[in-house]
Amino acid sequence: MAQMLNDGRQLARFSVIHGKKKPDPESHHHSHSNEKDSTSTCSDGVQNQDETDIDCGGSTCQRCREARVCHADSDCASIACASNMCQAPTCSDGVKNQDETDTDCGGSTCPRCIDTRICDVDSDCVSRSCASNICRAPTCSDGVKNQDETDVDCGGSTCSRCIDTKMCNVDSDCVSRSCSLNMCQAPTCSDGVQNQDETDIDCGGSTCPRCIDTRMCDVDSDCVSRSCTSNMCQAPSCSDGVPNQDETDIDCGGSSCPQCIDMRMCNVGSDCVSRSCASNMCRAPTCSDGVQNQDETDVDCGGSTCPQCIDMRMCNVDSDCVSRSCSLNKCQAPTCSDGVKNQDESDIDCGGSTCPRCIDTRMCNVGSDCVSRSCSLNKCQAPTCSDGIKNQDETDADCGGSTCGKCENGKVCNVASECFSDECSSNLCQMCSLSTFVNGDFESGNSNGWIVGGGLRKSISSSEIQPKDYFPGGSNGFGKW
Repeated sequence: MAQMLNDGRQLARFSVIHGKKKPDPESHHHSHSNEKDSTSTCSDGVQNQDETDIDCGGSTCQRCREARVCHADSDCASIACASNMCQAPTCSDGVKNQDETDTDCGGSTCPRCIDTRICDVDSDCVSRSCASNICRAPTCSDGVKNQDETDVDCGGSTCSRCIDTKMCNVDSDCVSRSCSLNMCQAPTCSDGVQNQDETDIDCGGSTCPRCIDTRMCDVDSDCVSRSCTSNMCQAPSCSDGVPNQDETDIDCGGSSCPQCIDMRMCNVGSDCVSRSCASNMCRAPTCSDGVQNQDETDVDCGGSTCPQCIDMRMCNVDSDCVSRSCSLNKCQAPTCSDGVKNQDESDIDCGGSTCPRCIDTRMCNVGSDCVSRSCSLNKCQAPTCSDGIKNQDETDADCGGSTCGKCENGKVCNVASECFSDECSSNLCQMCSLSTFVNGDFESGNSNGWIVGGGLRKSISSSEIQPKDYFPGGSNGFGKW
């Protein structure tokens, strides 16, 4: 009986497969109507009811497995009926089968579904975004890592860069522009990447060191030179309007640029034109600032403004020196042979308390400045016998010597011939004393005698000699011949 049943099943399947005429559906329905009502089931091992194969297919029984007979896709568990045989499901059979969420997509087997197709979970969708069972177009705010994002809603060619610690493939995926080991790294000033607010790689901006020449910049402060032109750091100069190099103020001071004028910033005196730096500011020069400035030839002396320099200080010309003697650019000690009117000389190398007296016509202040000892109108005069001065070879003022007349009593003399009295004693012209003569000197034929009152007498008393008596010209006198 079992063999007969199996043979009948094979025959029925063969008939369907090879196109033999199927029983008339109407007669088939009628022939089985009573059987269905009484014995037909989906597990009786007989193709009955409207089954397309034994116990499967049709409107009543479960769908048929692969290789079972079918009339329509709905007869098959795979929902795929081709050439009246249930086909194994595929992801290209145009049928929503397996665990697909939409035709040939979604589920665990088939590719993800494109936008607007049916889905159950995000992973069913190419966009990885399933909302209300519909695959949605990807965005950079859908909370899903889709498109070419390297992490959720960041990285790739479409979305914004990823913050630190997010996944990345290349530097450009990261805000920091630094991707290492597929993770965005915190930016540094040594990561070899232009990030943060750097104007060039690892330099410029508010965080990193300034950029060297020819690197990119936005403002002067981005550059070591503090000079940014056309967004490029320029080499520093002394005319760029920026305090750079070792300048102490804008374009001045330091070792490279000119010195700074007054009131500009400085570090040392050499930063200033005045060479005077106080409280880091260039000061106006003075003759007491301890600095050689202005046109001084040495510190605070010489030149047209300051006092003359003392000996051994530097000079350019004689007038720079107190001694008025400048030799080999150094002020010399004054001498009476330096060809300069210095010390207290009244004229060049003469006069004053140190040097010899001046000759005639040279300048003088007092008579002692002159050889002639005669100074008139500040000029040494030639000596005369009436200038009231003992000069020439005079033994006293205007008398004595080889040029002038004899001297009166009491005047200085060297020899008797220089005196009117012809008597020079102890270098003074003297009157004759009574002890010189003796009574009786005027004997007849004697060469000596007294003259009193115009008469010749042999003797005379001392009471007869008056203080003003003199010879010749007086009423009384004395003489020796």
